[in-house]
Amino acid sequence: MNSLLISKVPLPEAPDTEDEAEVRKWKWKVKNVKKENNERHSQRCDIELKLAVRNLLLLERLSYIANAFQEMLHIFIIVHYIVFFGCRLHER
Repeated sequence: MNSLLISKVPLPEAPDTEDEAEVRKWKWKVKNVKKENNERHSQRCDIELKLAVRNLLLLERLSYIANAFQEMLHIFIIVHYIVFFGCRLHER
């Protein structure tokens, strides 16, 4: 994941001056930083959701493959059981 999405942008320090223009600039910077942090949080949530869905699909696919293998193994065992005991029945 992009390291820019992980870290939060720190809020700017409040100005030491009482100049209204500087305070206004600082407020705009704070607003933009909060907006950026909210966007990053949204992107992190989106990526986590996509990864969770991908993991569920992988688990579903793996369980399907495992179930298919297990069914084939059961059929294999049954066939060998029939062949083995079928041969024994013909020997009597």
